[in-house]
Amino acid sequence: MALYTVTLSRVCRSLADQGTDFAADYHLYGMEWAEDSINFTVDGEKIGGITPPEGGFWKLGGFDESPGGTNIWKNGTRLAPFDKPFFLILNVAVGGRFFSDSMVNSPFPRPWNWSSPHPMRDFWERRDEWLPTWDHENSTLRVDYIRVFQP
Repeated sequence: MALYTVTLSRVCRSLADQGTDFAADYHLYGMEWAEDSINFTVDGEKIGGITPPEGGFWKLGGFDESPGGTNIWKNGTRLAPFDKPFFLILNVAVGGRFFSDSMVNSPFPRPWNWSSPHPMRDFWERRDEWLPTWDHENSTLRVDYIRVFQP
């Protein structure tokens, strides 16, 4: 997971250096799902990817150690369970560990910090800083199109 955070932080910092508001325009998000890897892009720039090691995601996720047991994907490829058809889910999610504590937010600092013993409470208690930035008519997930293709 650190790969995604470090790389996306670089993309966000480069936008901040340009004085660009990432939310001011549409962006092209991509996912290339190959036989042995999955790569992610934003506006054509690779922001992350994964090529599972021998043992696949079962090994990568530490499922062989905790909780242990039989690999439920043992009959799949190295990319299992992502070697089967999946649905796309688009949503707006807030929080999570996707954004590192080093990311810059403006005009207010990010309303939570993962080093805090209660980050969710911190977020809610600082709602007077972030809630006014949510334009309830325009703070939405807007999707122009979705294209899925197989080479």
